[in-house]
Amino acid sequence: MDDSVSQLTAEQYISSRLEQYQGWYDGKAVAMKAKYLRMRAMSVIGGSLVPVLINVPYHAEVGGVSVVQVIVTLISLLVVISLSLESVFHYREQWKNYRSTEQLLGHENFFSEPVSDDTMRSPMKMHSACWWNASKMLLLQKTPLH
Repeated sequence: MDDSVSQLTAEQYISSRLEQYQGWYDGKAVAMKAKYLRMRAMSVIGGSLVPVLINVPYHAEVGGVSVVQVIVTLISLLVVISLSLESVFHYREQWKNYRSTEQLLGHENFFSEPVSDDTMRSPMKMHSACWWNASKMLLLQKTPLH
């Protein structure tokens, strides 16, 4: 075994490995959420504009084609493309999966905290330490996704 790995303490290992992965998953979750929200916003805005533009009494034509009709067609095309890409790439599901994995790694970080010998000798202190870790776990589960 490599000497540098065998000399790592638990805290060093956690900071070098667990937090590294947690940061990576957090970055991916943020990126997928941004893509998902961008696609949804484009779909909602485009879907809202189409009926409005159809009812606008503007009759300009370029080359014998109605300008409003071309704009409505392009917006409708963008909405369909946006929704189709979302159904192919599943940005929402990816965002949720990356976020839950990142939070799971955070839970592992809490559960990997060392317990002192003094705590192990006293049943009441051990109970308090277990209760404290369980409480932190419950609080983490109630945190909103971001």
